[in-house]
Amino acid sequence: MSTADGEQHLWAQRLDRVTKRPLGEPFVVYRPRSGYSIQSHPFFGPGVGPDRFIFTVYENTGNIWLAE
Repeated sequence: MSTADGEQHLWAQRLDRVTKRPLGEPFVVYRPRSGYSIQSHPFFGPGVGPDRFIFTVYENTGNIWLAE
């Protein structure tokens, strides 16, 4: 996860299978839609597995109600 382009996105970097050195440029693999953001959670960081990456996405919108 990085803010390299000004917003928090999930990026990937291809690696050479033999040397494990980077190949090409990093690229965005997940860009949250409007109203959502990727955040660091104090108790649950990103989880990484052989074929998945698990992270927290927060909704940045809400409603305000006024009762009279």
